[in-house]
Amino acid sequence: MATSEEKLLLSVSYEMEKFSNDWRHCDYSASYLAQLISSRATDPTKQSIMLSTVINELLEVIYHLKEKTRSLMIEIKDSGSDIIIDFCLSMSEKNQLLFNSFFSCNDAEQLKKVYLSELKRVVNNEEAHRFIGLYEIIADYDVQLSYQKKPEINILRMKLAA
Repeated sequence: MATSEEKLLLSVSYEMEKFSNDWRHCDYSASYLAQLISSRATDPTKQSIMLSTVINELLEVIYHLKEKTRSLMIEIKDSGSDIIIDFCLSMSEKNQLLFNSFFSCNDAEQLKKVYLSELKRVVNNEEAHRFIGLYEIIADYDVQLSYQKKPEINILRMKLAA
């Protein structure tokens, strides 16, 4: 829900069972949403590319959660200085624990170090952390991420400069 300082730009809802049927839905959705909200930007092409990338990364993480019986709602808001994107979904207890663990580290520099370490694993053809995309958008795009558990819903909030 948008606060008084936040203007709701767009809200979209997905059935996770259908969304999770095809990995390409992440890219298609991210591109579409990014183009819609970037149309009013000073440099819409630049903002669209950046938003598409960061939205896609979070959608891919959500896709891999395989929460097929639940829904995903995305709310995109403008606070004046920031674009705020809330990904709202129900999660199993197992996935909630994964996010609690990821968000237990609030140190951006430490998260960047973990990201670089995970990139080395990728270069060495080793399996990277399942949240490498989240590490990437924090390190490379200066995105602020937060996680909030509410009754019946989990909110992954992405905040970046408008």
